[in-house]
Amino acid sequence: MEYIVVIDFEATCDWNQKIGQHVNQIIEFGAVLVSTRNQQVDSTFHSYCQPSGALRTLSRYCLDLTKVIQAQVDAAALFPEVFRRFEAWLVQNGLSVISASNWIMASDSRFDFNIYLYNQCKLNYIVYPHYARQVLMVASFYKRYYLMVAITTRMSNGTATMLQRFGMTLEGKRHSAVDDVRNLARVVIRMMQDGHLPKMRANIAIYPERQSADHKIPKSCFFVDL
Repeated sequence: MEYIVVIDFEATCDWNQKIGQHVNQIIEFGAVLVSTRNQQVDSTFHSYCQPSGALRTLSRYCLDLTKVIQAQVDAAALFPEVFRRFEAWLVQNGLSVISASNWIMASDSRFDFNIYLYNQCKLNYIVYPHYARQVLMVASFYKRYYLMVAITTRMSNGTATMLQRFGMTLEGKRHSAVDDVRNLARVVIRMMQDGHLPKMRANIAIYPERQSADHKIPKSCFFVDL
């Protein structure tokens, strides 16, 4: 494996909504390309996305949480174009979107895949990408190899917590997709420096199409040791 692509999404939300309760639309797309050889970030992808329909106007809660400005999404491309640019960015950096033989995707939340990405693809009639079906959950990896607990253990273990345990501080703004992926990339690089690269592979299988009609996710992802 030559690269790990760390991703994060910010999506439409409101104060009384739970994740997966409604079809949240992506409003910010962040990704960084981490080289496993050089153990550094080689490239960054970032774009705002314009939501559609009734969600085009962001709620006050969403604006306050993400610090995204309404004018930023109003001026942004719709998700299909942003996704096309993302895959073009992958290809420009030597990553195949067909075989994905030399890279994996990573995040700190399964919701990025089985909720946000899947529902956005479904909404826009885009086939859910095969390379997002077996991914590395960084927080789960941390539980297993640093805390020595089962990866299914429920506990506070987000990016900020992992950074703190590594003696690092959070940089930028929380709930900013581009800042979140840069911070998570710092965690991934630290894990490589600690000698864990040989074990860093997909540890969760995503089956987003198993969502029920109300977008609940009881069987949409499984922790595995791939």
